Amino acid sequence: MLNKNFVLTVFLIICLVSNIAAQDKHLLVKNQTLKEGKEVIGVKWISNDILYKEGVNLYKRKSVNEKWQLLNKSPIKTTIFNEEQIKEDESLEFFNALLENPSEEFLKVEVIKFQLLSKIILDNDFASHAGVYFQDDQVIKGQNYQYKVTKIIGASEEEIAVSTLIKHASEVAGPPIKELEVLQEKKKVIMNWIPEENRFFGVNIYKQQEDSTVYKMNDNPILISLVEDSVGNLSYPKPMFKENRLKTGKKYVYWVAGVDFFGGELQRAGPIVVDFKDVTPPVAPTEFSGKADSMLVNLKWEYIGEEFINGFNVYRSINSDGPFEKINASTVPVKPDDYRHDYQDSLTIPGPYYYQVTSLDQAGNEGKSFPIFVDVQDVIPPAVPLGFTVESDTGVMKLSWKANLEPDLGGYYIYRTAGQGKATHYTLLNATPWEEVNYIDSLPANVKSSFFYYLIAVDTSYNKSKQTLPLSAQMPDILAPEKPFLKGAKHAENYIEIDWISNVDEDLAGYNLFRKNAEDSTSNFIKVNQVKLGNTSFRFQDRSIKDEQVVYYYLEAYDLSGNISKPSNELKVTIKKKKTTNAELSLDIKYSKRKKTIKLSWDVTEENQLVGYVVYKGIKEPLKKPLTGLLKTNEFTDQEMNGQPSFYQVRAYYQNGQVVLSNVKSL
Repeated sequence: MLNKNFVLTVFLIICLVSNIAAQDKHLLVKNQTLKEGKEVIGVKWISNDILYKEGVNLYKRKSVNEKWQLLNKSPIKTTIFNEEQIKEDESLEFFNALLENPSEEFLKVEVIKFQLLSKIILDNDFASHAGVYFQDDQVIKGQNYQYKVTKIIGASEEEIAVSTLIKHASEVAGPPIKELEVLQEKKKVIMNWIPEENRFFGVNIYKQQEDSTVYKMNDNPILISLVEDSVGNLSYPKPMFKENRLKTGKKYVYWVAGVDFFGGELQRAGPIVVDFKDVTPPVAPTEFSGKADSMLVNLKWEYIGEEFINGFNVYRSINSDGPFEKINASTVPVKPDDYRHDYQDSLTIPGPYYYQVTSLDQAGNEGKSFPIFVDVQDVIPPAVPLGFTVESDTGVMKLSWKANLEPDLGGYYIYRTAGQGKATHYTLLNATPWEEVNYIDSLPANVKSSFFYYLIAVDTSYNKSKQTLPLSAQMPDILAPEKPFLKGAKHAENYIEIDWISNVDEDLAGYNLFRKNAEDSTSNFIKVNQVKLGNTSFRFQDRSIKDEQVVYYYLEAYDLSGNISKPSNELKVTIKKKKTTNAELSLDIKYSKRKKTIKLSWDVTEENQLVGYVVYKGIKEPLKKPLTGLLKTNEFTDQEMNGQPSFYQVRAYYQNGQVVLSNVKSL
């Protein structure tokens, strides 16, 4: 039969044990001093299996670089309790059945599993019988040790867990629990602390009696279970412990000690003294009401209470659920001959307010009325903002002004338009009131329009001031035109004609063309055009050239703000003196009636600098349409076309641009 205290402990530990067993495998180590004074390292392993039918092996090493050494000569297994032990603790009869048959079906029942695991945590002797606890006495003080436990499965082993390194020393209680809070709440004492599942599983609470003796308030460790809220989140409830039926005017002293997984206590946290005071509030005021008169609020209430009170406090908030702030500098006195009381609140900022009045007793307790709502409306707009300026910079407009002095000022609205600044074209830049007195309006760096701005001030009631006078500024132009592109050059009798692709920049002003002599390595590019070329230009005739030289050209574009583009591509031009030829070209044609083909052949008197030939054909003179591309041979065969008469001519092309025409022949 299980005792009541143990059953209570089992059910309280369920949540904590579930977290340890179901999610992790733990190998816990602790320096322990036994009753006979022997100092050992206690080793305890906890997992979801709890008991191990075939037993476990326990290993030890002095550092993470050493090999593991087996501690047990034979597998560590469960052992049952004898009759004398069961007589001393009747619950052992129940647990013997579990230890004898650890694989029985009833061990799968969660409540039984938790009962068994709870007993293992609370009782080291029982944990030893359960085969999950070992006392290592082959240790040296000051030496580090690490342990590993494995589960035996037939002829093989499966690792359960590995411990942290522990330095062997005399047993010392661990540090106390953290952030212990003990305080009075109404007529009870409540306690809270930080649970640390890896350090302790429960606490013992100690209290000092009137004769100064200290006793433990709980029979078994107090355990706190995680609680699931409405959205499925787990958290620890507060308060974690409370004590009722305490007497006003007395002092109570408490200590709290965490209990570790070997049943030992951590250092006690405390003492914490609670001076149990009168916390019962007096009767609260009634018939509380308020009425706004411009920026004043007149408050009234009644108080009919039997106990003597020191006076009243008046509180105000902008939210119905607070926080409320006391607004009376001194306590509002009680009228000796009248149960009706009043108070006037003077406001600087209009808006919705909530008020609460409290009665105040000699112990400082307050009886609170229900909050009331008073709407203090504002219809007075702010003044027009002063000192408004606009300054342009690269990519931004910088706006600034002087701050308005209204206490209920909400901020400023900023408006902008481009172009002529017509009133109907302004756009609001900020959806919510701007609280600063500087504003940076970021704009694309290539925008060149003029921009107009004006401000209005707005208060917390959304009353708007009149607008400032509009101010304008223009973005500085810092963008150069696009890089031009030179297409090519043509030779003429007395000049070189340079062509380029026209720029599409909207603010393009024109071009400048530059030339350099390639043969003179010391020369620089010089501007060719005497006057700037217009923005519609796409060609220039350079007449300041000489024969027999190589030159380079490049082009620059510039805009209305004087920004100059990057240089265009460089165009190389070779200028040679024109040479003429006196060549003659004679054409002969033969018709093949059988093949229905016309064979053309020709001779030329000068082949030097010859590029090639092109055959022209037509039904009448002059011949305008070429029949072939550029030919390198002196003959060509054409097909007869429906017996129509055709005229033929051959033209010879030379490198200097000269063209020599043959005689015209026809069939």
